[in-house]
Amino acid sequence: MDLTNGSDVPETASSGGVIERLAAHLPEDVLLWTGLGAAAASLGLAIAGKSKMALSLLGWVPALLTFEMYAKVARSAAARSYRPDLH
Repeated sequence: MDLTNGSDVPETASSGGVIERLAAHLPEDVLLWTGLGAAAASLGLAIAGKSKMALSLLGWVPALLTFEMYAKVARSAAARSYRPDLH
């Protein structure tokens, strides 16, 4: 089974670049606040008795917060890789 896309780079490695490009267009903490807002809205829905809706909204919270952590790591790695004395 060939996992390459015609080059020596596996197909799964290219998804990191896509995620980094998407994260670069977002303001710094938008995903963090969206995730926290989704958690708060889910709690409100649960208190209001709409548990199915609350659980479906709660499912987005880990995905949003994980994407925010990845974006922060990617930003810090990109900032550390730039060395003005080499350019």
